[in-house]
Amino acid sequence: PKPGVDTGMGLERLAAVLASVLAYLIFDGSLNKYEAAKQLGDWSLHSTISDLANKYGLSIKRTPEKVSRARNPVTRYSITEGHRRHARDVLVMLTRKGKKVAA
Repeated sequence: PKPGVDTGMGLERLAAVLASVLAYLIFDGSLNKYEAAKQLGDWSLHSTISDLANKYGLSIKRTPEKVSRARNPVTRYSITEGHRRHARDVLVMLTRKGKKVAA
């Protein structure tokens, strides 16, 4: 493709990152930016969380925590109990969206 032409891979990648973070929050509990980078390859967790909250209406709990390698507290994110079902529905939609964009 020519430079600057959107092939859809950006959308596929975005859907995959959103889905992987959301799946982690649903099934594994919680995550901070260091864990997201190491385990999921998401280097901008705050943006991913913002997208999940603002675009998909998820209620995400933010808890400050002290991490040994950081001077300042970092934020630990988790899905609130009342939004777990909605989070699973969003995950299914994101998974389908990623497959549809790839096709």
